[in-house]
Amino acid sequence: KASQTITGLVDRLEEPEGFVERVFDRKDRRKTWVRLTKKGEQKLDEAFPAASALAEELFSALSGQELGQLQATVEKLGRAAMDRLAAALAPRDG
Repeated sequence: KASQTITGLVDRLEEPEGFVERVFDRKDRRKTWVRLTKKGEQKLDEAFPAASALAEELFSALSGQELGQLQATVEKLGRAAMDRLAAALAPRDG
């Protein structure tokens, strides 16, 4: 299950690594937010240049047309994800 996979990932990032922390929602106790700790922010800052260089190297294998198609696909997925998030956060009648 996806939720179990995400929980396991957050568990590993939280302990023993200390890169994230759980923050409980004050208004809805069923919700838990995950936020980067200072240590997590530092690790992200350290990793970003290498990740950026790798992405540049990988994308160089694509033609301009392929990059355009990839961008359009990623944008479409992003819109779908935002729509789903908006629907999940919308107040429900009841």
